[in-house]
Amino acid sequence: MSQALDTQTQNVLFRVIEPPQRTQYPSAPNRPLFNSLVLAAGILAGAAGAVLLSITSGRFIVSNDISSQFDIP
Repeated sequence: MSQALDTQTQNVLFRVIEPPQRTQYPSAPNRPLFNSLVLAAGILAGAAGAVLLSITSGRFIVSNDISSQFDIP
């Protein structure tokens, strides 16, 4: 049985039909550019969120804001 297996494996031939080629353009996006754009978008989103929170917080920053809100001199 082992002799029959040896004769079967010897009949298998591997031939390279076409050699592998390197593509001219990468298949993935430009990672440094993509990462820098994501970083810039994150910083801008964080700054916009901070500005929106400060606008809508309802805090009194100047004493004139308190006097105008409650009509007290």
